[in-house]
Amino acid sequence: MISKDKIIVIDCANVACNFIDGRDNLGDGLGVLIAYQYFKNLGFEVKVFVLARKLFNKKNPMKVMANIDIFEQQIPEKDRIKVPAGSDDDRFFIDYAMKKDAVILTNDLMFSHREGLEGNALYEFNKFREKSRCGYTFIDDEIMIDPDFRFEPKAPKKESSVESNGVICQRCGRHGHDKKNCFYNSHIDGRKLISPSNM
Repeated sequence: MISKDKIIVIDCANVACNFIDGRDNLGDGLGVLIAYQYFKNLGFEVKVFVLARKLFNKKNPMKVMANIDIFEQQIPEKDRIKVPAGSDDDRFFIDYAMKKDAVILTNDLMFSHREGLEGNALYEFNKFREKSRCGYTFIDDEIMIDPDFRFEPKAPKKESSVESNGVICQRCGRHGHDKKNCFYNSHIDGRKLISPSNM
């Protein structure tokens, strides 16, 4: 179970588009509202990060997220965090969530964000993503949260004694080795290490 004192951060772009199976890149605000109400009804504080361009388009007023009216009427303004036009919404909600130790509702694996990180920043992001990214799906206009998601992190794996040397790898962000000796396989899974015998 997710601890009730945690904030739920909704990746509006991801949820809105997944609600309509990605038929366009604007999505439907109804899916976001369903997700918002689901967590509010469970007693959580919820913040929805939405790109400003999904709400208003001066050049083409019709090219906005569907069902904006109910989205804005039923989600309080204080819980609708508008990301300025031209900005990266991922950077905004990831930064907020990491600072607040919040849970992010998204099916985005956030690999593009990870690519810009290295060293300790990458290490901390990988740890955060593992315990705080919550996937979901929609079934008949109801949201289903990933049944395997738990806020509490799994018991830590026993680390090699080499990790006590204080070195931080610039490739994977883990401790105990440098980039030259990194066994990290970023093409398979952001949390897996490969032993030399399998390379």
